[in-house]
Amino acid sequence: MHGELGSIKETIDLSPREVLDRAYALLMQQGYSIAQRTDTSLAANRRKREGMFGHSLRSLTVVALPQPQGGVQIKLRGDDREGVQERQAEWSEWAESLPKKEEVGEVDSGTTQRSQATSSDTEALATSEEQRAWAPAAPWERKLRATAAKAEQGVDFSIGAEAEETSTHVPEIEEPEAPSDEKTTSKVVEAESFRLVNNRGELRALLTAHDDSPHLAFMDQEEKVRLMLNTNSEGNPTVAMTDDKGNIRVRLAVGHDGSPVLDFGDNNAELRFRLSLEDGERPQISIGDEQGTPRAALKENPDGQFVLGFLDDNGEARVVIGLEPDGASSLNFRNENGDNRITLLSNSDDTQGLLLYDRNNRPRLVLHMGSDGEPMITLTNNEGEMRTILRAGDPNMILLDSEGNVIWREP
Repeated sequence: MHGELGSIKETIDLSPREVLDRAYALLMQQGYSIAQRTDTSLAANRRKREGMFGHSLRSLTVVALPQPQGGVQIKLRGDDREGVQERQAEWSEWAESLPKKEEVGEVDSGTTQRSQATSSDTEALATSEEQRAWAPAAPWERKLRATAAKAEQGVDFSIGAEAEETSTHVPEIEEPEAPSDEKTTSKVVEAESFRLVNNRGELRALLTAHDDSPHLAFMDQEEKVRLMLNTNSEGNPTVAMTDDKGNIRVRLAVGHDGSPVLDFGDNNAELRFRLSLEDGERPQISIGDEQGTPRAALKENPDGQFVLGFLDDNGEARVVIGLEPDGASSLNFRNENGDNRITLLSNSDDTQGLLLYDRNNRPRLVLHMGSDGEPMITLTNNEGEMRTILRAGDPNMILLDSEGNVIWREP
C-alpha cells in the first residue's frame, strides 16, 4: 500500500533540482534503481528477494515541494516501509546534512522512533545503526546490482571489497572568483566533485573522490549509471558496465591480491560467469546458476593438475574430473560432505583402477587392471587393511590376516 513514509518539517534551503540530485545519489547508494524523475519528484524501485526463487518490487518516491517563502518541503512516499526503516542512520544523516532555512528541527515519520543521539531532536527513519541494508557478501555471491548502485557515491565496487560508510552529500562546485585586472591563466583546478551536464541540465557524468579513491560514472539519457571506473583505497582498478536497469553486466577488475577478474552478470544482477587468475597465476573459469550460486569450475591447481568440478547448491564439489601433469586422469564422485564414494583412475603407467569407498572415506573394494591387461580385485576391512585378493590372469584367491600374512590361498 502506497502512502507517506516520512517528511522533514523544516524548509530546505535548496531548489527542487538540488534536493533531487542529492536524493538520487542516496537512493542509488541504497540499491534502488531510478524509475522516473520529474521537476519535483524522484521515483525509485528496489527488488526484494522473496524465498529462494522469487522477487518483489518495492517503490519509494522523494518529493520536493516548492514553498512560497522559498526552499522546498521534502516527503517520502511509497510502499517500501521496510526499506526506509532498515536505513535509519542513512536517511537521518542525509536529512541533517541538508541546509535549512531555519534551525534544524524535527523529522516526522509514522514508522520510526525518536533518536536521542542528536541535539537537533531529529526523528530517525528506521530503528538502529546496525540495520544498514548494505552488507557485503562473499566475492562470488555478491549481488552485482548493489555494487553498481553504490558506485556514484564513491563506494568501492571492486572484487572482494568491503562495504564502507560514505557521506551521501555530493559537494557542490564553488563559483569561480571574479577575474581581476591582471591577466592570469589557471592551469590547475581542484574540487572534490565534478558534475557534467548536457544543455538541458541533465546529469551525464560524475567524477568524485572519496577516501583517496577516484570514481567516474557515466549516465545515459535517463540519468542512469551505465559505465563506471574507479580505483579502491589500495589502488586496484575496476571498470563496470550496466544495463538500463542498473545491473552490472560486465565487470573487469584487479582484485586485492593483484589477480585479474572478468565477471558477467545476467538480467537479474546475478553473477553467472567469471574468468580469473587465481593468486594472480593460475587460470580459473567459474559458472553460476540463476541464483548466482557457483555450480561449475575449471581451474589449475598449484601442482599443475587441471580440475573440472561440478558443485551442489551448498558449493560442495560432487563430481570432479582431474588431469595430472604426467597424463594420469581421474573421475571422482563425492557425497554431500565432500567425501569420495567412487573413483575411476587411468594412470600414466597404463594401469587403470576403480575404487569404491565406505562412509568413512576408506576404499573398501578396488578393481585394478595392470599394464599387462590382467585384472585384480582387492577387498579391505573397515580399517583399510587388505584382506582378500582375487586375480584372473593366473586365477587364484588369497586371504590375508591383519598383519598382511597369507592365511589361505587357492589354488
